[in-house]
Amino acid sequence: LCTKAGKHYEVWPGRPGFPSGHTTFTLAGAYCLVAGRGKRWLAFACTLVLLMATSILVGGWHTPVEVAGAFLPGLLIPFMVWHVTKKFAEDKSPRKV
Repeated sequence: LCTKAGKHYEVWPGRPGFPSGHTTFTLAGAYCLVAGRGKRWLAFACTLVLLMATSILVGGWHTPVEVAGAFLPGLLIPFMVWHVTKKFAEDKSPRKV
């Protein structure tokens, strides 16, 4: 939703692709991979993010500002969702007596 709003309402004037949706989604996926599977997946996740960011920069699809702008929502939103859902899952788990 965040990236679509940036394209529709032009959060950054003159840059309708701010923030980069592909980078945002790749970062969110990488965060969930590391949060769910452990830190041993960190190198793999970072490699995927760097490949995505580099490919859309080299391809001319986005500018460095648009890619950098994706880091805040790409990491902050999954962080918040992960911890809220984790809290609800802990509250619903059966209690040991």
